[in-house]
Amino acid sequence: MSPPVIRVHIERLVLDGVDGYASPISRHRLEGAVRAALLQQMTERPPHDTSSRHEPLASGVVRINDRTTPERLGRQVAAVVHRSVTS
Repeated sequence: MSPPVIRVHIERLVLDGVDGYASPISRHRLEGAVRAALLQQMTERPPHDTSSRHEPLASGVVRINDRTTPERLGRQVAAVVHRSVTS
């Protein structure tokens, strides 16, 4: 039996109070980091309920400082999304 196909569509990612991600390079790095981290997390621990969900997810806190890279922030954002869809 093959595993279910899971599609995650993030229409808009809002990071209130986060400066420094306005440039296209930073946005693309952040987008790629979220995508890669979420793929890894969903592969390692897929959600139990694969029914279609279309409601916005609005839960989670990420910690940033002056040295937070787009890749690190992307991993944190992916973890919040993953927790939201697997809980």
